[in-house]
Amino acid sequence: MKLYYSVPGKIWWIHNFLDQNMYKGIHDAIIKERKQINLHTSKGVWEEGLIERLNPPLRTSVSNYQPFEKLKTLVKHNPFFQFEDVAKMSTNIHYMKKSSGINWHNDGSWKYGATYYINNNGMLTGEVSLCLQTPQHMGGCL
Repeated sequence: MKLYYSVPGKIWWIHNFLDQNMYKGIHDAIIKERKQINLHTSKGVWEEGLIERLNPPLRTSVSNYQPFEKLKTLVKHNPFFQFEDVAKMSTNIHYMKKSSGINWHNDGSWKYGATYYINNNGMLTGEVSLCLQTPQHMGGCL
């Protein structure tokens, strides 16, 4: 686990947040088994401005999946930042097809957001990132 970049109190970009075995388990469950995951369009769920001129991502909520529960524990108790007042964490999978995306936006109604990027390049290089940000992050990490 290595802090790659941060703006204290605003954003933390952490490389290799999970060990390779845990990453591989999550990767396999999402990438290799994506046709069995009950994914639905984000159109009609998200405000239209988020996906204007884009193909809407597919998404689903996930609960009681052990690797994600461990991910939540690592987020709560990591060496780089602490959020003492987090009572509930939700987990969602967003699957991006060609021309999918999310436009820049402000998530001001949330205390923070965590994005764990899973892709085939990460599987090959071992470079997997977790990006955590406060509501004013304006859309995410690059």
